[in-house]
Amino acid sequence: MLDLSKIDVLDECVVELLHPIKGTPVGASVTLLGPDHPVRRKISTARQTKIRNELKRTGKIQFGDPETDLQDEIAELADCVIGWTGIAEEGKEVKYTKENAQRIFANVRWLREQVSAELNNKENFIKDL
Repeated sequence: MLDLSKIDVLDECVVELLHPIKGTPVGASVTLLGPDHPVRRKISTARQTKIRNELKRTGKIQFGDPETDLQDEIAELADCVIGWTGIAEEGKEVKYTKENAQRIFANVRWLREQVSAELNNKENFIKDL
């Protein structure tokens, strides 16, 4: 029998970052919004609405400009990251802000890809009680 009260869906989680080659912890982490968090749901709904409105308007699914799509991806990722620890540039700790997140994700592809993968890993947001 599946007892749903024994499984908790988390609104957020903290994920440890790994070295892009070695796969070892680097002493930094990010806090991510879970898929059921209201902010993340709003982001997802807005994306779907935009696609549907374009389809309704033109009768076709339009492919966006790759650069615009990348900027949208970076903005959405920064919206879903709500904090971090241990991230530095040139030996100086970088305070978490949405602007810093967007800048870093735009310039550090491996980090953007790692955080995006963790954001889409549903297991990060499920906890057995």
